[in-house]
Amino acid sequence: MSYKAPVKEMRFLINDLFDFHKQYKTIKDYEDVDKELTDTIIDEYTKFCESEVMPLNRSGDEQGCRFIDGKVSTPSGFKQAYEQYTEAGWKALPWDPQYGGQGLPKSLNKVLLESLASSNMSFSLYASAQPGAIETLSAFGTEEQKSSYLPKLISGKWNATMCLTEPHCGTDLGLINTKAEVRADRSYSVSGTKIFITGGDHDLNENIIHLVLARIPGSPAGNAGISLFVVPKYLPTNGGLVKDLNGVSCGSIESKMGVKASATCVMNFDNSTGFLLGEPNKGVKAMFTFINASRISAAFQGVAHAEFGFQKSLIYARERLQMRASNGPTHPHLAADPIIVHPDVRRMLLTQKAFATETGLESANLALQCFGGHGYIREWGVEQNVRDARIATLYEGTTGIQALDLIGRKVLGGSGELLNNFIDEILEFCSANEGLNLPIILALQSACQDWLRLTTDIANKSRVNGDAMGAASVPYLMFAGHVCLLYYFARATALCTEALRQNSSASEAFLKEKLNVAGFYLNHLFPKTSSYAAIMSAGASDLSIE
Repeated sequence: MSYKAPVKEMRFLINDLFDFHKQYKTIKDYEDVDKELTDTIIDEYTKFCESEVMPLNRSGDEQGCRFIDGKVSTPSGFKQAYEQYTEAGWKALPWDPQYGGQGLPKSLNKVLLESLASSNMSFSLYASAQPGAIETLSAFGTEEQKSSYLPKLISGKWNATMCLTEPHCGTDLGLINTKAEVRADRSYSVSGTKIFITGGDHDLNENIIHLVLARIPGSPAGNAGISLFVVPKYLPTNGGLVKDLNGVSCGSIESKMGVKASATCVMNFDNSTGFLLGEPNKGVKAMFTFINASRISAAFQGVAHAEFGFQKSLIYARERLQMRASNGPTHPHLAADPIIVHPDVRRMLLTQKAFATETGLESANLALQCFGGHGYIREWGVEQNVRDARIATLYEGTTGIQALDLIGRKVLGGSGELLNNFIDEILEFCSANEGLNLPIILALQSACQDWLRLTTDIANKSRVNGDAMGAASVPYLMFAGHVCLLYYFARATALCTEALRQNSSASEAFLKEKLNVAGFYLNHLFPKTSSYAAIMSAGASDLSIE
């Protein structure tokens, strides 16, 4: 049971629901990116994922990375597949041609990365830090830094990491101890230890660029005194690379629950030569460019886990015989009916198909549940998907941190402007499609009003009790996510309904299946928002611990 990229679904989203090409025609340098080009890219990229990357998924999990004599080795086949991936130009696809990129839309590239993650999550993580590093260097680097690092990162010859966490502190960056002392030549001597560094060391690239948060002596305490530095594993020179390590070493690799073929490293910096990136004491602001890119990557991983688990459990549910359908045998010639005839199995399958991102772990668990006891056994691959999915709600900030960022920075921090603009967009869509008389649009209009009311309520309570925002943050995140999903399901429903009315040449079965999934989401999953709303309204008074 191998992974097959959902190419038809991708094309529906790109060509129909979001109409990428209409947008591309309005953007300088993207005017010539047409349907023929995107179709070709999708076909070739997904073919590579299915044929070269997917076969390494289980073997990579079983072998894991190896740490011997201070060096990290990836599982068999990873290096060869990575070389093929970079030589084909896939890492260069969305970047500036001035530095060797292909200049294609980032939105197209994001769609592709779902297939890479679905086929082999560990492999995909070796490419996950590249976008954040490139965007951070592009935004804050000097011209010399851009010309030195961007071409190598874009080509895939070099890789990058984000070094924030230290043994004594995680999300609270104000507690970091890593220091950076200026030298006479204006470089810096960087010393300290960072942990949980994805791809901190490995054998896939000739060099790794570490973006490291550190303190310059005499800087203010807390976040206000943190700077960002570029610290290469090997220092670049005009003639290539300095052969000796730049005081950068891997102290160990973590023995993890999942993504075992991805090297998660303890990185030691011992008087390493680093170069200031951006302004002194403005490192956290610069690093958030990297963090936000990584958060988008983590979001796609949730979709990838759901897709991988759905495909496996769907095939199994169609083949596994167990009991008879409640309304009478559907396969009387067999000893029993396939388990897909049972409503609870179909509920689990449709939930996987309709959910995304934060619920990637839930979807992976549902896939395992569809297999019953067989899912707990390694040979089917769904237990690995559960283990691999677990990290997605932890790194790039735990779910709680993401929730606080959403309501604190993105919503209330901007006086609600971003939220109001998005809800205006949703309500404009609802008004434009009222004539279709679709229940999902009525539900969406009501949900938007609830979203605004709940946001105002939390803001008011937070002025009285500082804990109110934290108490409501995770249910707020889930509520907001469900409304966003309802919006896109509503758009798909309107599109498919109109296409069926016009006897569209598109597959009738495909369009009806889209309507069925949207209906399932509206009636079986979206009602969870009532619970989230009740929790948000409860406030923080019950959360005290003596």
